Parts: sequence; C-alpha cells; structure tokens
Amino acid sequence: MDTAYAPSPVQLDLTDSLGGLLTGMTISTVLLGIGLSQTAFYYRTFSDDPAFTKWMVGVSCIVNVLHAIMLPKTLWFWAVTNWGNTASLNYVDFSYNLNLMLTGLLSLLVQAFFAHRIFVLSHRQPYLPIIILILSFVQFAFSFASMIRAFQLVEQSSFGIFTWGVDIWMYCAAGADIIIAASVVTYLRREGKSAWGGTKGIVEKLIMLTLESNLLTAILSIIVAILFSTIRNGWPNAINFVAVRMYYISLMVNINARHELAKKLESSGVGAPAFHMSPVNGGTMGGRPLSTKVSTVLPLLIVMELTCRSSPRSTCSAVCASCRIPRPSWTSR
Repeated sequence: MDTAYAPSPVQLDLTDSLGGLLTGMTISTVLLGIGLSQTAFYYRTFSDDPAFTKWMVGVSCIVNVLHAIMLPKTLWFWAVTNWGNTASLNYVDFSYNLNLMLTGLLSLLVQAFFAHRIFVLSHRQPYLPIIILILSFVQFAFSFASMIRAFQLVEQSSFGIFTWGVDIWMYCAAGADIIIAASVVTYLRREGKSAWGGTKGIVEKLIMLTLESNLLTAILSIIVAILFSTIRNGWPNAINFVAVRMYYISLMVNINARHELAKKLESSGVGAPAFHMSPVNGGTMGGRPLSTKVSTVLPLLIVMELTCRSSPRSTCSAVCASCRIPRPSWTSR
C-alpha cells in the first residue's frame, strides 16, 4: 500500500537564502571556466614571461580554484547534510568561513600585481602603489578577521556585531580598485598624447578595457558592502562569489590582452610598412632587427621595450636617432 506524501509541517521560503547562494555559485562556476581557459591560454602563449608573473598567475589560480571547491561544500551542508533541519540555517560550514579569507587573499594578489604595474608605468613613483598596497593589505586583514569571528561566533545571527569589519573590508577593496582604474586611465591619457598612428586606437581601447574590468570589481565590492549592512540573506554572498571570479578574470584578461593588442599594433603598420612584431618574440623595423619584449605593465596595457641593436644606448625620443622612424612613448634601453 502506497503511503501518501506528508508535507513538512514547517514550510520555509529559501529563495533569498539558499536560492541566492545557488545562483551565485552557478554564475561563479561559469566564470571559473572562463578564468581557467584564460590561464591555459597564458601558459601556452607567454612561456617566456618572467618567473614572477608565472608564479603570480599560478598562485592566484590555485586560490581561485580552492574558493570554487568550497562553494558546493557550503551548500551541501545546508541542502544535503542538514536537509529538513531548519535550525541549521543559522549555522555555516567551515568551508564558508574559509572562503572569507580566500576572497581577501585573491584580491590582495591581484591588486598587488596591478600596484607593481602602476609602479613601472609611473617611472617608479611609489606613492600610488603604496596607497593601493595599504588598502589591499587592510582588506585582506579584515577578510581574515571576518573568518576568525565567524568561527568564534558560530551562529550567523550573531555575526551582525562585526558588520563594520565587513564594511571596512569591502570599501578598502573597492578603494584600491578605483585607484587602480583611475591611475591607469590617467597614465594612459598622458602617454596617449604622444602616441601616433595605430597606437592611438590601442590606447583608447586600453582605457575602455581598464574601466570595464577594474571599475566592475570596485562596483561589486561596494554593492556587497551596502547589501551586507542592510539585508541578511544569501544575495550579498552571491554577488561576492561573482566578484571573486571577476578579480581573477580581470588579472588574466590584463595579462593576455598583449596577444590581441600586439597583433592589432602590427596590422596597423605603426606608420612603418616594414615593421613586423610577434606578441612575444620580436621582429624588425625598417629592415633593422629589434629586440622586442612585450610586458604586462598595467591592467590591459602594453609596454613595448625596444632596443635598437644598431644603437643600444639611444634614448627614447619622438624619433629614433638611428632608424629615423617616429616612436610612441615606449621605453628604450
């Protein structure tokens, strides 16, 4: 004899709790795939990059993947292990607490990378990079403190007493992103004034890509801070899951953009029909061989370090003294 289905006497609407977390996890998983494909492209294409860049990408990728692994473990705690136990909704799995720290760590790695690039582009001016690093270390410190407090308080309902710490965490992360974006745009506009030929279009593209990537992560961080202070459900966490993936994608897009932009620079002719350049290995200009290194100097920025073998000590100027070919504001050694 079939037993009729007996609904639970307690009916809960989990749309804004587990539903929000599930939505954020689904979107972040898709973004994880995009980030991993960018990582594979990087290691295939830029095998000659400095060890620092390779390690930065590798460590950031590991942190990003660890964060992604913890997300289904968090949902499993509520939706499977404690299914039907409504009291469990006030508690979290250790994986959720650990992800708080991983979020801050990934932000620190990405922002430190961009701070270094700004240091190079600004001709080693330390002020803005130091400010970015201070904000980034502060946001990491408060993400770590959030993890510790979450373990100590145990119950989610008690975590409201540390909302101020989450606000500092998110606003510092957003502040660092805004400074990065503003610095990049400022330096690019300054360099763009002396750009010529096909490089003008590239500078404009770099500015747009910078605004799209760095400002997006800043906006997401601000939204999380505002929502976390006003509502207590899964949606702030869902947006934060997406923000973590966008940090990593921003890093990889910034690094991999060299490939596309270098090809665009080559196809534009750069004012010299005899100029041919691969994204990594160099080429010729005006029939003269060049040692060309395309490096990741800023978010979505190409810096061409050109050393003319016929005049290795020539200084960077509007016109190359030996080739008599106009140069953009590149670094010459």
